Amino acid sequence: MKYESYGKVQVNVSEDFAVIGGYCVKPEYQGHGIGNNIWNSGMAHMGDRNIGLIAANMKMFEIYRDRHHFKCIREPVLYMRGQLALDRDLIDHIKGVSLVAMNEDNVRDVIEYDQQVCGLDRSVMIEGFYKTADNVSLVAINDRNQVLGYCLIMETCYQGLQLVAPLYADNCQIAELLGHKCCLLLPLSKRNDVIIKCWKSDHKAIQLAKKLGLSEGIEQMGGYTKVIPQTNVGKMYSLGSTMFYVL
Repeated sequence: MKYESYGKVQVNVSEDFAVIGGYCVKPEYQGHGIGNNIWNSGMAHMGDRNIGLIAANMKMFEIYRDRHHFKCIREPVLYMRGQLALDRDLIDHIKGVSLVAMNEDNVRDVIEYDQQVCGLDRSVMIEGFYKTADNVSLVAINDRNQVLGYCLIMETCYQGLQLVAPLYADNCQIAELLGHKCCLLLPLSKRNDVIIKCWKSDHKAIQLAKKLGLSEGIEQMGGYTKVIPQTNVGKMYSLGSTMFYVL
């Protein structure tokens, strides 16, 4: 028997927090209550957790905010997008800092670092991402093998689109080194359409994205049902995402 998918809602759940990473219904099946059924099932699955999402457009943001109680509003997410330009004057090395691929020996340290930055346990997501064949990852470490930052570039469900998600680092120099070297690992054919997502007011992240050749694009609004998570914004240069992950 052949099954056809009419729509989906993707959720990433931890003990006390959940993210809606994708919510859609095929156009030809819209208006029949399918979206409401999927939404209600997803919300029931997430229960009483604090739930976060990013809306596709302002109309949907207002629906989430006004009808579904996503009233804890964060600043807009800015999409920096374009073709990579890696022949510019980018940081090529930093004394005392080494770059290594994410692997089974360091992934637990990366997960701990990630949790310190974003405030969430995203171990399942990180382990899944770095093991995916087409994804690219690098970890910055010091002489004592302490993690100073990491970068993931993932293949998305949109043909040709690469997403830097996340890029976290202790400072701008390490972030630039990670972003530069990670992007160099992409084949030339995959450097034509790349996205970095950052908070609209995060000038350091915007500046880095521009140095990599990207330009300011669309903005999206999001919200949470209970509280805005506490994060270390100073170490965020591209936000993590589950929206475009190819399962």
